[in-house]
Amino acid sequence: MSLIDTWISERFSLELDSSFWIMVFLVYLALYVIDSVAEALSKRDLSSNREYVIDSVAEALSKRDLSSTTKRSKYPTQAEWDAIVKEGPGVRMWKGKMTLFYNGEKLWDEENGYLVYSEEERLKWQVIMVLPGVEVIPENTFERCSNVETVIMADSVQKIEQRVFYCCYKLVYVRLSKSLENIGNCAFCCCESLTSIFIPPSCREIGGWMTFWGCKKLIILSVPQHTQLGNDAIAATALFEASPFPTIRYGSYENEEEVHQWIKNINQGDEFALHRECFAVNPPLENDLVAILKEQGLGTCSEPNSIDVTPLQYLEANPYVEVDEQEIVKKYILEMMGEVVF
Repeated sequence: MSLIDTWISERFSLELDSSFWIMVFLVYLALYVIDSVAEALSKRDLSSNREYVIDSVAEALSKRDLSSTTKRSKYPTQAEWDAIVKEGPGVRMWKGKMTLFYNGEKLWDEENGYLVYSEEERLKWQVIMVLPGVEVIPENTFERCSNVETVIMADSVQKIEQRVFYCCYKLVYVRLSKSLENIGNCAFCCCESLTSIFIPPSCREIGGWMTFWGCKKLIILSVPQHTQLGNDAIAATALFEASPFPTIRYGSYENEEEVHQWIKNINQGDEFALHRECFAVNPPLENDLVAILKEQGLGTCSEPNSIDVTPLQYLEANPYVEVDEQEIVKKYILEMMGEVVF
């Protein structure tokens, strides 16, 4: 034992060993490092340092929680469509999921019920891919395919008849055809996991009644101004619950014209200009969005609209957006060179 050890032991009645001095050394080293870093940062001009801004943006985006929004599925490229069409219709694995490649044939009729595929086979499907050339999906075609999570339509589809996706309880992602004109009664009724759906500008009419009734999680619904909505189109949905209108029975509502106009106007004002762009069927180029940010202010990236949904959530859910939303936001901030507001 050294003289220092002896003195401390006698003065304070402590038994010291080597671990004590190792701990003292580490504490001293940590304080030295903290002091050095603080001094270096105080001398650094961060306002003009582009690398620092990039790092800050990346860090902010990596910490942002987008887990509550629907994850986009990658829409097939032309080359992938060509390969899919070449293989033809049927059931096979696609990107690790059991997928039905659908060619428009009738899978159900009122007299015989399920055709072609048994109920047991239908329960195995996780993805439905509607092949190019299909113009009409007949009524009840995918009714009670309760394990289907994803539906991707080629742009040839013009009509979805009634009850096509009725009780597809696990359906979370739908990419509709850009040529779609009509969606039938109860087409998506009781799709309890569906959180968002984007109606293309080509669509003239959505159901006579209850098209999205019972979609308990549906909060994002992009509807063009000219599209006619049927009776109780959004009854018993999260979107209607977020509205200022009262429920009368079974999630239904009165004053339908007023309710449906409210749906269409959620993001139409100047206050939500960025939202309007982010949920468009044909999203603008990044430069156009940057221009909106310059006019509206960077904070609009994260500010919720009247139903508490942010532009990033629209970007995340929008099936027509092909650019990763985090990369878009990064470009916004780099262009603006402003503060990170996440």
